Amino acid sequence: MNIVQQLVSAYNQKQYQQIIQFIEKQLFLLQKDPVFIQLFCGSLRQVQRVKEAEKYLVKGLKKFKNHPELSNALGNLYLSTRRIDLAASTFQKASELAPNNVDLHYNLARALIEKNALKQARIAAEKVLALVPNHVQTKLILADIFSKQSDFNEAIIVLNDVLAISPENIVALNNIANLYRKIEDYEQALKYFELALSKTNANPNPTILRNYAAVLALSNKRERAEMVYLKALKVAPAYWELQEELAKFLWEEGVDAPFVHIESYIKRQPEDDSFRFRFIQLLIQADEYHAAKDQLDLLTTEAIKTHEIAPLRARVLRELGEYEASIVEIENAKIQSNKVALLSEKGYSLLCLGRAKEALNCFNQLIKIEPLNQGWWTMLSTCWSMAEQENRYKWLCDYDKLVYVNTIKPSPVDTANFNEKLKTALVEKHQNQRHPIGQSLKNGTQTYEDLFVTSLPIIKELSENILAQAKLFTTQQCADKTHPFLSRLSDKLKYIGSWSVRLRNGGFHKSHYHPEGWLSGVYYVDVPKAVDTDGQGWLMFGRADIANQRFEGDYAVKPEGGTVVLFPSYMWHGTNAFTTDEHRLTVAFDIIPNEN
Repeated sequence: MNIVQQLVSAYNQKQYQQIIQFIEKQLFLLQKDPVFIQLFCGSLRQVQRVKEAEKYLVKGLKKFKNHPELSNALGNLYLSTRRIDLAASTFQKASELAPNNVDLHYNLARALIEKNALKQARIAAEKVLALVPNHVQTKLILADIFSKQSDFNEAIIVLNDVLAISPENIVALNNIANLYRKIEDYEQALKYFELALSKTNANPNPTILRNYAAVLALSNKRERAEMVYLKALKVAPAYWELQEELAKFLWEEGVDAPFVHIESYIKRQPEDDSFRFRFIQLLIQADEYHAAKDQLDLLTTEAIKTHEIAPLRARVLRELGEYEASIVEIENAKIQSNKVALLSEKGYSLLCLGRAKEALNCFNQLIKIEPLNQGWWTMLSTCWSMAEQENRYKWLCDYDKLVYVNTIKPSPVDTANFNEKLKTALVEKHQNQRHPIGQSLKNGTQTYEDLFVTSLPIIKELSENILAQAKLFTTQQCADKTHPFLSRLSDKLKYIGSWSVRLRNGGFHKSHYHPEGWLSGVYYVDVPKAVDTDGQGWLMFGRADIANQRFEGDYAVKPEGGTVVLFPSYMWHGTNAFTTDEHRLTVAFDIIPNEN
């Protein structure tokens, strides 16, 4: 007993090596009491000897069958190493055998959230609260479950319970503010962020400052937003997500040097290759390929593995027109651990060289690896089009059958009045000056948040009307189990993203596709008169964006106010530019089958 107390004391003082050395000399202790296994394996994990920790925990559970603390430790190890299914099954089995063990139910809820098994996660969380009604950490994850289920009001109620128990809880204050942000109650969001910041004055929290700045921007308090971003940057200059968000904010504000703070940090910390690597990814998103190439040449350490760099270098070479060099870069990587990115880049470069049949092999492999990624089907359609495999192309891209165009007629107001009200609500959200980094639009602006997560009745009505049209469209289709769209037909649909775009003179969308979607679409709120002349502003399908190749497009839709257009997410789509001093205002969205 005295040894246990000494080891527990040493563990609390973070003397992990001493504990490991002591037990390694007396391994028989691991057969005496499971607490020795816990302390030993916990110490091994702390010094990154994870495989050994796992081995001793598995052996310990054979000796001390179904021991709850050992099961809990093993489940947490699986969770930390992203073996989520193993973690969940370990916690599930142990919690059934020890139904009053709070830690097992709590950790089971955490694992199930990671699996996106939200209903089961909620049951596990509620079991904890039945045992310990004021368990703050469980209330926090219960609120997270409600948020993920889009039940934001219920999540707010739970977080208010937390604040009643623990008024100083910074996580609860931050999370409740973010929930108010989601439902566009920016006044309440700012209030809670300010309350959280008042409790961290002595030690400012950069994440809360970053979130606060984002809501200031959404509230069109843009100068204050920039000041708060800069304040956060002083606290945590190496915080990449903060640096990236500030850079994107400055970009959309039309600032000449939006990456100045990132470049300043790199100048001070040139050895931070991980930070530089992420900057390269951002430069590629911004189409700054020469700058990206310069930064790639400055990567100096083994912190970034060759197979991670190779796809980026290949992408940059391809975008600069060096297609053969791009392929050589990929073939020299000789590592399969980043197979998806390498195959994708090779396929793109082969298409740029007109070698569609070779590219077909790359994208066929990618579809086997990621069958739900719509982008690989997009590229397969491009290969078939270039190789003149017309039957296969028509099977996948039957525009007459799979492009749906219809007018939404809201009740009780007519379409014109509805669109005027909608236009007023949307224009208020378009306060930035420039298109976002990495998006298809040029010469225009795009809203930040998920548009249909809103409290505005006019936008809610639009969302409901579009979903009704989507269900009507999908019920008209015939199932085909080999087809990426027709194999997933369902009358249960949900949005996974929605946004508004406002294009100005010269504005257009580059041809693109939506890899995470299933059914995509656009609703036309306000259309320029230029659409009546020479196809300006028309929606074009099948015009692939492959450098060094020319595609005329296969199908066109003339935009009309009040019209919704739906189509499979893998279809290449973009718009022709228009050249008048008008604006084009639309709402776009992605939908997937609600398989849960």
